[in-house]
Amino acid sequence: MQLVESIRDKMQDSGTRLLEILHNRKVYERKDENGYARMISQPVFDGIDIVYNDVVMERITHNAKPMSGLFEIHFCQDGRIECSFENGKCLYMNGGDISLGWKTCSTFRHSSYFPTGFYKGLSLAVYVPKAQAAVDAFVGKNSIDLEEVCNRFCTANGVGLVKDTGRLKELFMDLYNVPDVLPEVYLRVKCVEIFVLLGTLTCESGDEHIYFERAQVETIKRIHDEIYNDLGNHHTIEALANRHRISMTALKRCFKAVYGITIYQYVKRCRMNFAAKDLVNTNDAILEIANRWGYENGSKFSSAFKQIMGCNPREYRVKNKMLN
Repeated sequence: MQLVESIRDKMQDSGTRLLEILHNRKVYERKDENGYARMISQPVFDGIDIVYNDVVMERITHNAKPMSGLFEIHFCQDGRIECSFENGKCLYMNGGDISLGWKTCSTFRHSSYFPTGFYKGLSLAVYVPKAQAAVDAFVGKNSIDLEEVCNRFCTANGVGLVKDTGRLKELFMDLYNVPDVLPEVYLRVKCVEIFVLLGTLTCESGDEHIYFERAQVETIKRIHDEIYNDLGNHHTIEALANRHRISMTALKRCFKAVYGITIYQYVKRCRMNFAAKDLVNTNDAILEIANRWGYENGSKFSSAFKQIMGCNPREYRVKNKMLN
């Protein structure tokens, strides 16, 4: 099968370099003192690239120029990503989430923040002026309208999240398992399946479900820092909301969007992680460690610890001190 022209170079950010070319794949890398991001781009049709993204860093600022006729479909396989746009909106994606967006205007420029410090996913970059003819030649004219596929989920200035029953995620996961026999045909068929299935699904309704204001997100991050730096004390939702002048409903909803779990779950997980370190690195009594991390009752501490770590504190200490 004849190789088609890649569109990745046309949408490349400054600071990202071409690392190597492997057959019909281009490997790009972005690296600094905080980590790295590696992107592997492979053309599927003329005007359609698959880009595999592997990120181990906290933040990336994207400055690629808008490109008329280009949209991207993003699939977050693992990790979390915050997209902070120039219009003051923030979008969050968790593992398994899928979004679509046009890259035709300057408001699409954004920075990406990775709350978990890593991100793994892939995207389909679709340049409609070339891609439509290529897809028509493969499946028949007027079978799939690529522009309409994107417009089902977002406007020219926005991004839409896809409501998926599971099959669409399976198709994206199939793109990670390309067979050695007829790989180019396999990728084309899978991409066509994705376009067809997108034509039957709907968008997550309501901007309030998709976006958060950047000012609100910054407030949530300040609340997060306050909690993290004082895990030994109990902070009520009401007290946090009052101190930071945010409603309790907005606090709970936005915190979960940013960090992927509720405030209660986050506090418990952090406390247990620090308690686990104390169990291994000190000889302090278990009740003393429980008190240090906000638990007056040893039984409740043991129960919470087992929920997170899979065993009780005594078992954890014995097992991990032996390993050290």
